[in-house]
Amino acid sequence: MTDSLRALFALLETEEEDFGRLAERFGIDPAIDLQNCDLTGVDFGALKADTLNLTGAELSGANLTKVRCRSIIGVDGSATGSPVGPLVEVLTAISRYQNADWAINQIFQSVTENHASPVLAFYHTAAEQDLLTKRVCAHFGDGSHVQEGFNAHASGTKLLWFYSKAERSQFKLNPASLDKSFFETLRSSNKSADIGIYPYRANQSAIERIRDGVHPGTYDQMRSEFVRGLRRELEMRVLNGSRAKDRSMLIFSGFPPISKRFYEQLRENISGRLYLIFLCSSNWQPEYLRGKGLHWRRVAIPRYSIGEPLTAEEDIGRLVRRIGVASGGRIHIDETMTQWMAEWVGKPLVEFKRELTRELSKAVARGG
Repeated sequence: MTDSLRALFALLETEEEDFGRLAERFGIDPAIDLQNCDLTGVDFGALKADTLNLTGAELSGANLTKVRCRSIIGVDGSATGSPVGPLVEVLTAISRYQNADWAINQIFQSVTENHASPVLAFYHTAAEQDLLTKRVCAHFGDGSHVQEGFNAHASGTKLLWFYSKAERSQFKLNPASLDKSFFETLRSSNKSADIGIYPYRANQSAIERIRDGVHPGTYDQMRSEFVRGLRRELEMRVLNGSRAKDRSMLIFSGFPPISKRFYEQLRENISGRLYLIFLCSSNWQPEYLRGKGLHWRRVAIPRYSIGEPLTAEEDIGRLVRRIGVASGGRIHIDETMTQWMAEWVGKPLVEFKRELTRELSKAVARGG
């Protein structure tokens, strides 16, 4: 018998009723240890976890109405006492909701208002990375074929986009080795991908020439070789058959921030106005913001991220529709609830989603 099974049996035999507290006490991992178990009649209470995996578990009579988990897997509605199936689907839909428009608008606003100040935005999923990358490229590059008139005001910018696909960050950010992480990402085999950005082949060829021109050596040498190759490619960029304006945009998707020394070399050697946009995995965000970001601002570029997404008016309507679809029309948002949701406009989206799931769980538990 494994240690996790012994712990689970001990948990189920205890007389204490708080399942979440018991799971923590006995070292039960809700993402792993509850699969294929007999959990008949178990009241999960306000269990809080990132993932609750109940694949193959017997859940007859189980109560999941108050759980606070970002993702619940393997629940098919067999739990009784409340409409658990619809609620679980709704809670999952809310937890996964992101407003990609908010990040896009903040990026565009930052570039417009702060001129050539580098911009940093975080994405949460691989799909969000691709969406952000495509829309930023379409806005600042020649993207009229992607969406008619989408970037009419931004034409004439020389654009290169660097892309690295990674479901998880491949390393931990370290202020003392930012350039090491950058060049490791540049050398990685998945340095680029065809995600629907035109002209993909031309950009890929340019990135490969830059990468191939950077040879292992000191970081001073590698930075110099990268800047030299980048300058050569930007000088070759031609838009609409004529020399492009003296304005360059570099997009680093899936790349870490760079050192101030690296940034200074770029600014000194690239003529004209230079814009830098970094799209980074949110796995790095806690490290980047630790200590209010003071540690990073001394050495890293960009020094600031675009901030935490705030609830927008369109989020309210979108979430109401998601709740209706996820519940199959069985959970209805009335006017009072809609007004309560509207009060969250301008407040952190993550807090709004957390409170929304809490309010819905209470309403379902009351039979409302």
